[in-house]
Amino acid sequence: MAETNPTDSINTRLERLEVGQTNLITAIGLMLDTMQQMNNLLVEIAEAVREEPGESPVVNSLDELTGAVVKIGANVETLAIKFDELPGAIADALEGSGPDDAQVPGSEAA
Repeated sequence: MAETNPTDSINTRLERLEVGQTNLITAIGLMLDTMQQMNNLLVEIAEAVREEPGESPVVNSLDELTGAVVKIGANVETLAIKFDELPGAIADALEGSGPDDAQVPGSEAA
């Protein structure tokens, strides 16, 4: 039976993790774009509602909704930054560990 190089195994795992991370970052980017579009639309709606005479509870609700969307956007941006740091953290965690110590979730030990 041929021996496998532990470095090859680690590199394969890192490549799979990187693909997964890239997919996550792409999805987060799409979420950010969608939230920005929602935020822009809500701002336009709030401005249009404000132009109408009289006090409207819709304005307050839209302001609160806009604030919530902005907070979500900020949280997603923070998450995106953390995902950007993920490959380095994974590499640091795997550096120096043996091939049996570094298990990728969902992989099975031989």
